[in-house]
Amino acid sequence: MARGLEAIRILYCRYAGQLVFFAAIGIILLSVLPIASMKEEAVVTTGSGKGYAAHLTAYAVLSLLAYSYTFVHHQKNSLVKSALAVFFFSALLEIVQLFIPYRSFNPFDMLANAMGVLAGIATGYLLFYKMNLLQTKN
Repeated sequence: MARGLEAIRILYCRYAGQLVFFAAIGIILLSVLPIASMKEEAVVTTGSGKGYAAHLTAYAVLSLLAYSYTFVHHQKNSLVKSALAVFFFSALLEIVQLFIPYRSFNPFDMLANAMGVLAGIATGYLLFYKMNLLQTKN
């Protein structure tokens, strides 16, 4: 069991940067490309919060990946660096949407993005804190 986990850790360390990169590219594409059913979806998601849940989830995953990348590469202040990098990335994408005719800036999207960043960082912190405790006990 321990060998399998070590193999997964080694693979993750090798490819963590690519995971972060492709997750960021996916979010960029979803943020700037037109979506065929955007008008209908805007009506549906305005009151239900589905759009905000998508923002929260996307940025939670991206911040978890970014934090884990900085953590496994032993960077100082990885938690703060990751949180700030992903939050400023989300802010930049929201500002870019001001200049795209079929997109719009929404401050509630920024709030959902920030909550997603916090959720992803908190999840990563708890995961890696637990992993460090397990490694120190063995």
